[in-house]
Amino acid sequence: MLRWPGILLLALLSSGLMVSHAAVPRPALAVDNGAGQVPDLKQTLNYGLKARLPSEFAFIRHVNQLVEEKRLSRAVVLRTFTWARGQSDKMPFPYFQFALRAQAKKFGVQL
Repeated sequence: MLRWPGILLLALLSSGLMVSHAAVPRPALAVDNGAGQVPDLKQTLNYGLKARLPSEFAFIRHVNQLVEEKRLSRAVVLRTFTWARGQSDKMPFPYFQFALRAQAKKFGVQL
């Protein structure tokens, strides 16, 4: 005997209304802010990680400097940024800081 969730699932499958998670487009990290400017890495990290303390802003400045000097990969920073935001909507910065330090250590960069 089918239960209501099973019936609902069958109805959605037969109507073609189910969309796979992979098919849903993800928003870009750098979005035009309306003034025709795309935020740089430092702005993206400050706002996306919800930095509030002077030590957090200093860490982000240091990370940005390492990326500009090509001592740290921008791709690694953005991948860690995306991961940290997925861990916590309210306070992603601690996750970012911990994970990026671990990633940078693999490349011989101390944060």
